[in-house]
Amino acid sequence: MNRDEPNNLIRYLRRLFKEDLTLYLVNRFKLGTSTYWKGSTMFWQIDERMNIHAGKIMLYDSDTGRRCKHPFNHIQWAHSVAKWKDFRLNQCFFGLHQINTHEAKSICIVESEKTAVLMTALIPNVIWLASGGMNLSIENFRPLKQFKLILFPDVGVEDRNGKTPYQKWQDKASLLEILGYTVSVSSVLENKATIQQREKGYDLADYLMKTDTELGLALNDNNYPVSWDFNSNTFPNQQYHKH
Repeated sequence: MNRDEPNNLIRYLRRLFKEDLTLYLVNRFKLGTSTYWKGSTMFWQIDERMNIHAGKIMLYDSDTGRRCKHPFNHIQWAHSVAKWKDFRLNQCFFGLHQINTHEAKSICIVESEKTAVLMTALIPNVIWLASGGMNLSIENFRPLKQFKLILFPDVGVEDRNGKTPYQKWQDKASLLEILGYTVSVSSVLENKATIQQREKGYDLADYLMKTDTELGLALNDNNYPVSWDFNSNTFPNQQYHKH
């Protein structure tokens, strides 16, 4: 692992996936590095026409891959940092630009940008997008109507209206079905989550990510490193650039 890597999240990815697969993921998702906080990551929201809608800055722990939430939640927006006048935030799914460059019949949507990146390494035969915590509007889904959609909400406790994240995403899926979308909501996490996991807001990567206890490498279902599969046909369109 390159100790001089300025981006904490990329350092974490290199430990999990080694160099080539990490570079592939960085290029595929257009991950950037921000100087707003030392080691922070820029997640660009780029639409299917390659237009940039927003840039979200987040800081992660390079050892655990967890987001830094103390002494405050380290989230900021590029337009706020740059103080762009008259900027109007109009978010799109993180990773949306992939639908024009990577072939897949199914799209899986999670909440966390980091989880979309991790799941692309673990299950590469679908396109992974992230909602990034935005309020999901029908307009956000319009570029995705031709695809089979599978939603993977985080597990969580009930909100003030008495609904869990799973129930809220179910409501959205029901509306999308009426409008002609092919969509389902995975209940895997909802059925398995403990009370403690709900309180912590576990997501798909928390359940599926396995690592080697000695080297920290991410393991697949056969208990060998995910990075070993990178040169096989399991990773579509393996264009990446070494710098």
